[in-house]
Amino acid sequence: MDYTNYNAEDLAADSAFRQWVMQPNPATDQFWIGLLQENPQLVAIVVRAIHLLQQLSRATDPGALSVADADQLEAIWQHLRSRIEQETTEPIPVGRIIRHTPSWQRWAVAAGVALVLSAGWWFTQTDTTAPIAGQLSPTASMDQASQHEAVNTTAHPVTITLSDGSSVQLQPGSRLRYAKSFAANRREVDLQGEAFFNVTKNPARPFLVFAGGTVTKVVGTSFHVQAYDQDKTVRVIVRTGRVSVFARRNFDRMDQAATSQVAGVVLTPNQRATFERTTEQLAKDLIEQPVPVSSVTQPLSFDDKPVSDVLAILEKQYGLDIVFDAQLLSQCPITTTLSANEGLYQRLDRICRAIGASYEVVDGQLIITSTGCTS
Repeated sequence: MDYTNYNAEDLAADSAFRQWVMQPNPATDQFWIGLLQENPQLVAIVVRAIHLLQQLSRATDPGALSVADADQLEAIWQHLRSRIEQETTEPIPVGRIIRHTPSWQRWAVAAGVALVLSAGWWFTQTDTTAPIAGQLSPTASMDQASQHEAVNTTAHPVTITLSDGSSVQLQPGSRLRYAKSFAANRREVDLQGEAFFNVTKNPARPFLVFAGGTVTKVVGTSFHVQAYDQDKTVRVIVRTGRVSVFARRNFDRMDQAATSQVAGVVLTPNQRATFERTTEQLAKDLIEQPVPVSSVTQPLSFDDKPVSDVLAILEKQYGLDIVFDAQLLSQCPITTTLSANEGLYQRLDRICRAIGASYEVVDGQLIITSTGCTS
């Protein structure tokens, strides 16, 4: 069986892998630990597969799988670490950083695997320009700098601080590659998996995230990217600011021609871009539950307030565009209280029912349709 091309879902469905995770023995240890020593790029995939088994056990019959809680998962890490330590005479300190060399020493690989499985955090530093498996190759400006690579194999997000002060909250099973020092004219990272970015503003040095056939470009904002290798789509969700999203093919064309005339989408808070990998099509819409982007300083209790004013308050609170006839709706007063427990769509339902209007989401915007007040 060739496991080198397996993803996390394939491994989680493999009976031999499940047996090793749930009922390890010297024979299965020898096979799987040997596989990881020969193929260190599989470490993050293996850990993500174990996380999937853990999640599945919580959603199904508890008797179906025995990986049921964090304590047992930790026991697995410790068992594997102990087995690997038996194969190397060098002690394996938690938190050790393994540095890539042209040829990996056996003890270094073993120590690296143990570090991943016990501490749950694999961090490497390398000057090589070889692309990460499953990722797009970096651009030339990224190749010229020393690379850092981080893989989160814990069960919780890990925060990485970049050289420009930007922070990345890397989700479990995800991988980030970035330059030790960014280029003078741009800041680039490669993502495989999922992360939340909070980017330090610098208009002279745009921040670029290469992930799953897409490029997300910002100058300073916060946003979320989901781009797992096994997924058919890539999603970008904006928390604050403005974000541009391109298909990688179109971005490369724009970059080479030094033009800004290229197909892409511009997102504002609570908007989402979805990229279909097979067709390379980008679509824009609103997220299922928009969240406020600013503190609420305006009153949410209204007494004979024009609906146009209420909608303007919601626009500012959620940082999105609500398209409506301001002159028409300024003649429609409303008395209501918008509860803090209500979401945006519930609030719009309440307002529209009161004046006999309706709303729809079109291209990431809210469109209010009304013929005027009903009373």
